[in-house]
Amino acid sequence: MKRETSTCPSARNRPGARLLGRANGNTVTFLGAPRRISRSESDLLEQAGGDRVLRFADTCIETRCAQWNGLCRVAEVVAEAAEKFVRESEQDLPNCGIRHACRW
Repeated sequence: MKRETSTCPSARNRPGARLLGRANGNTVTFLGAPRRISRSESDLLEQAGGDRVLRFADTCIETRCAQWNGLCRVAEVVAEAAEKFVRESEQDLPNCGIRHACRW
């Protein structure tokens, strides 16, 4: 029986990866349906900023990934970065009556 593979939403720019979108600060503008990129497209996208400004998806490589510790830590790392960002910029946020208990 063939094992089901997972898709990583934090893959690197490489031939065969799928282009997801463009990073805009703390958000991503998705480009519609992801499509696989060729070697020449990968080279061109690298010149345009590659992983710094674009987001790619590819097959999860599990133990060969720096974010793997038996489970994928990408979401955890992103959540930690977001929490740090909010803490550091909280004084700039408008008053909110539910901030102390807000899930976000």
